[in-house]
Amino acid sequence: MYSLKLNIIPAGLKRIITLLLIVGMAAFCAMESKRPNIDPIPVTFDTIRFDREIAKLDPTQIEDGYYHIRADYPAFTSIYFDRILGLRSGPNDLAIAYYNKVRELVTTPSMVALADSVQLEYPDISSLYTSFLDAFGYYKYYFPERNTPDVYFFISEFGCAALIFTDETQKDCLGIGLDLFLGNRFQYEYLSTFNNAFSSYLTRTFNEKHLVKKGMDAIIDDLVGPVKSGKMIDVLLHEGKKKYLLDLFLPNSQDTIKWEYTNNQMEWVRTNERNIWIYLVEKELLYSTRESKFYPLINPAPSSI
Repeated sequence: MYSLKLNIIPAGLKRIITLLLIVGMAAFCAMESKRPNIDPIPVTFDTIRFDREIAKLDPTQIEDGYYHIRADYPAFTSIYFDRILGLRSGPNDLAIAYYNKVRELVTTPSMVALADSVQLEYPDISSLYTSFLDAFGYYKYYFPERNTPDVYFFISEFGCAALIFTDETQKDCLGIGLDLFLGNRFQYEYLSTFNNAFSSYLTRTFNEKHLVKKGMDAIIDDLVGPVKSGKMIDVLLHEGKKKYLLDLFLPNSQDTIKWEYTNNQMEWVRTNERNIWIYLVEKELLYSTRESKFYPLINPAPSSI
């Protein structure tokens, strides 16, 4: 991380920085002291091991197997094969060619090995169910008008960690790509040669401890929507809203999980919070629209500028 030099700044700007810090701390303290009781809130949802449904497909009867999966899960079957895996190249795909792609998918050695790794890491999902039950309880407390999503677990071939979608009954659902939460079970560094998304500073969070957090991130992204301005301060406020909701939904999770920081990084940020605000003001970044200048300070990176 970069080091920040403390310089003298105008008193007015100091007051702004101080106000921002006080507001942030006040909001945090309010959440800590007023954590709601969610015990009376009814929370029901299903968990679907879609990865196991795919593993059960018989390559010699792929058409029948695909038909049964699609009959049970029509919405997600289309999303999974056509959008996540991209098997359908167009609306005019011949059925026989499409089924051949599905057959190839379930018999490819790399996919079989990946499915085995997922099964070894997640032989059951009872602990994940308990964690989601807790998170969904807080979610329903603050947004009672929204339904509790069913959770689909699948293998994305490293293409998707979490997504939300609407099923055939118009119910909101959450999808989790278990192959992006294998922890030490999988050596993601082998993929980093071809894709920077698998650099070690990112893949250190590809584990079960971060799974529910990343799932709730997808729900929060849907709640908050896209940022409406290109100014840094608007981006910061937008990200702040999302972090605030994450605190509400996961009040029992550690900050290192919610911020995806190491312990040392978390301590550095807390120690240098005031200096960070000073740096942003001195560099005139808060109202800047030059994304190339401020996004390296917002987005995950191996080091800051």
